Amino acid sequence: TVEGPIKKDKTSFILSGRRTYLDLLARPIIKAATSGEENIGYYFYDLNGKVNHIINDKNRLYLSVYSGDDKAYSKFNNFYVNNNERTDYNEEFGLKWGNFISALRWNNVINSRLFSNYTFTYSRYNFDLFSNYEEKITGPGTNETNKYSERYFSGIRDWAAKVDFEFIPNPDHYIRFGTSAILHKFSPGVYASKSTSGDDDLELGAEELSSTEYAAYVEDDINITTRLKTNLGLHYSGFLTDGQHYNSLQPRIAARYLVNSSTSLKASFVTMAQFIHLLT
Repeated sequence: TVEGPIKKDKTSFILSGRRTYLDLLARPIIKAATSGEENIGYYFYDLNGKVNHIINDKNRLYLSVYSGDDKAYSKFNNFYVNNNERTDYNEEFGLKWGNFISALRWNNVINSRLFSNYTFTYSRYNFDLFSNYEEKITGPGTNETNKYSERYFSGIRDWAAKVDFEFIPNPDHYIRFGTSAILHKFSPGVYASKSTSGDDDLELGAEELSSTEYAAYVEDDINITTRLKTNLGLHYSGFLTDGQHYNSLQPRIAARYLVNSSTSLKASFVTMAQFIHLLT
């Protein structure tokens, strides 16, 4: 693991990474036990990076990136002889999955009472299950190579942008408002098989699906008295997919009353909508 901050003028960096090496350490043992015919392993890695840049007293940029993958694999190779023909074959099986997440945020002080944050993100998740088989047949008058592969793949990819504002007109009000949008791309799962002959080629599964999710909100923390404080908000969200449009208007109300220095009474009412629940 390597980690540490690097500072230069108004820019600071933090980089870190790790990888497991059990597969590399076990490889000589597995090959010796199988006479070099088989190789089995599993590993994962993580990479993190953050950059903070101060443009001036009113503007800052933040960039963060994460990447991580897990992979399990098995490889086997051998040969046999039959009727003066030699067949060399290789088999490979693998399972891997991983995430990539990135975010860029611009913090802007518009004036002494108004602040803003602009955020842009990209993320993706992939799941991949595969197997490959290859054989080469040689002999008198024979030189033939056959290949066969199978694969199951699924994933999610998101592009997102949002802007948030904080406005403090006076000590009794703290207003927050903003809007956001997300472009989703779903790959629910596709199974594919291919061979050199082409006769057994097959592809099954759902087609890729794109959708758009968006929202807007406003809320205000209000100090009504020194004992009574309320939060009033309204959230609107919408979801557009496959020609269908869904939307929801969601009020949020909360109140707190201080009975004394050690006791308070709280009450709230909130409605929420979640458009994406489960993908299979």
